[in-house]
Amino acid sequence: YLYDEVGVGERRMLHGEIAETLEAIAVDHTDEFALQLARHYDEAGNAEKAVFYWTQAGDTAFAIYAQNEAIAAYTRALELIKEITISSEQLHHIYTHRGRAMELTGQFEQALKNYDEMLTTARARKDRRMELDAQVAASTLYSTPTAVMDPEKGQALSEETLKLAQELGDQSVECRVLWNLLLANLHGSKTDQAIDYGERSLSLARSLNLREQ
Repeated sequence: YLYDEVGVGERRMLHGEIAETLEAIAVDHTDEFALQLARHYDEAGNAEKAVFYWTQAGDTAFAIYAQNEAIAAYTRALELIKEITISSEQLHHIYTHRGRAMELTGQFEQALKNYDEMLTTARARKDRRMELDAQVAASTLYSTPTAVMDPEKGQALSEETLKLAQELGDQSVECRVLWNLLLANLHGSKTDQAIDYGERSLSLARSLNLREQ
């Protein structure tokens, strides 16, 4: 009742005071209070602090497999970045983690939209690394057995992405793209091409000592 009686300006001020106090108390372990800090700074109109803590809250949720909570936190962070200047590294982190959280909860269509938004942002910022990772993530969904699997799209996008990985000299990503091409060709009943891409991926993985790959 009292909260509803407080004016908008005073309410923002009180949220800001609460956030600053909580931040000072939890200075060495803000990750435990990231969600509360994010909400208070958001209500206080401090977008820069809110984005930081929404991202931290998303990371905390992601780490304990609370993927829907992670998606909500990352999404709010992305909504607020329109009000502030944020680094490409931060954007890259938020987009990739939100996309992965969507994949883990079977929200493949939403994940593709996330990677498409990431790609658009990357091109606007002329960030080729972000562009590469957005395309690799999307091509992986098209090439693997998911609800959005489309071998033809997977192959076309992977071939485009392979050129970009080679231009950037990123052999670890090139190795992953070759694996996606193996899968796209395998599911497209192009066995000989699948084997060729697989052998190239395996050879590159061995030369780079990418044991998991």
